[in-house]
Amino acid sequence: MKEANDSSSRSISDNGGGPVFPNLTNMKIMRRLMLRSCNLSGPIPDLKAMPVLNILDLSFNRLEGSFTDVDTMVLDPDNLQYLYLTSNLLTGSIPQWIKDKDNRYQIDVSYNNFSKDFEPPKCSEYLNVFRSSSAQNNSG
Repeated sequence: MKEANDSSSRSISDNGGGPVFPNLTNMKIMRRLMLRSCNLSGPIPDLKAMPVLNILDLSFNRLEGSFTDVDTMVLDPDNLQYLYLTSNLLTGSIPQWIKDKDNRYQIDVSYNNFSKDFEPPKCSEYLNVFRSSSAQNNSG
């Protein structure tokens, strides 16, 4: 996967990329980052160097870590209008700032491994948490 250039939009998807997250440290004017289905693994890197980022799509990878890590890696969560972390390996609880978003935002964090000990918010047209918690066999 080539290193990203300094631009306001970057999309590398469905290309069977590599497991290494691209170097994005110089992407200060990045508004859209779409790394969907790139076979990325490991933690989501710190994205605070992208203060104007408003679309983040890291869906269908194998990204790991606690969702609280996601909470602290973005400079301004209010700036993110579209957040897609569908089908990764994220754990923990969904941060309150995501639960508090309204219909101006589109958020999909479904199909992750969130813990069962939190009560997920109801899915809506702008927030999808469907099947986001770990399945456990509750048979006695």
